[in-house]
Amino acid sequence: TPLTSIRMFVDMLHHNQNDPEETRVCLEVLHKETARLSQRIERLLDWGRMEAGRRVYDLKSETASDVINQALDAFRATQVGIEHDITVELPDEPVWLNVDRNALEDALVNLLTNAIKYGGDEPNVAVIVTTEERHVRLSVRDDGIGIPRREHKRIFQKFYRHDDSLKREVEGSGLGLAIVRHIAIGHRGRVELQSEPGQGSTFTIVLPRGQAAKPERGETDVADAA
Repeated sequence: TPLTSIRMFVDMLHHNQNDPEETRVCLEVLHKETARLSQRIERLLDWGRMEAGRRVYDLKSETASDVINQALDAFRATQVGIEHDITVELPDEPVWLNVDRNALEDALVNLLTNAIKYGGDEPNVAVIVTTEERHVRLSVRDDGIGIPRREHKRIFQKFYRHDDSLKREVEGSGLGLAIVRHIAIGHRGRVELQSEPGQGSTFTIVLPRGQAAKPERGETDVADAA
């Protein structure tokens, strides 16, 4: 756990204060582990707010590309010293959503984290946006181990993890997908899963289509004057 690592490396710093290289390594690990601990605490607090019905969504007009770029930046910030090749596929025209940008960012980061965790030694991950008449589909696809059909519904339950054999190798709280589902429902949407063992997984957040943001009052006045 993060606390175990923090305690161990603090002890190492205490007993080896004269080795600059070892000090540098210890500080890097402490930075990573404190960030990991903070992320777990925030996830638990967020879930508590959701279950208590106290999570409020601040809905605004946003483009899918802006939300995805913010989610990718947030995800990469959690991958200290690790680079992942993630492709993004977007329609040519802007796709508008009426969403809480930070909440949807959290949902996408959770899906990206799972895709990397279960994507194999060299994960091949893609974020894909497609549109329908009334809905927008935000998909995160990997080519990893896949999920048996019998577990497609159960994995969205809190604290449930679908592959017992990986629990010791792959860390996690078991809340990520439950949070994704809750955020989707809070936006009048849903989450879909396409997956088979050995054929990867595609998690899709389906949301109502939004409308382009209205210009600010000042922008309208300038346009009228022109």
